[in-house]
Amino acid sequence: MKEKRNNRLYYLMNLQLVYISMMFLKVINILKRLVKKGNSVFVIEHNLNVISQADYIIDMGIQGGKYRGNIIAEGTPRKVIESKDSLTASVLREYL
Repeated sequence: MKEKRNNRLYYLMNLQLVYISMMFLKVINILKRLVKKGNSVFVIEHNLNVISQADYIIDMGIQGGKYRGNIIAEGTPRKVIESKDSLTASVLREYL
């Protein structure tokens, strides 16, 4: 039996619930199920627990620095940690 693909885009921003460990697991599992069903999930988040679970990361830089608004690093978490210019990469490298 072939699973129906929804092809919807879900956009989530600042998932404050993820700071509660039990809720974090529920949210991550829901997001993974959405992706498995053929949906796209776009999450803006700064929590390393969430970032490390991503299939693909786009690091846009922070605050008012020279990289603000530009893509600094992108790819899987393992690919992003190779970036020398990304603050996200430096902290994610230690986290993974």
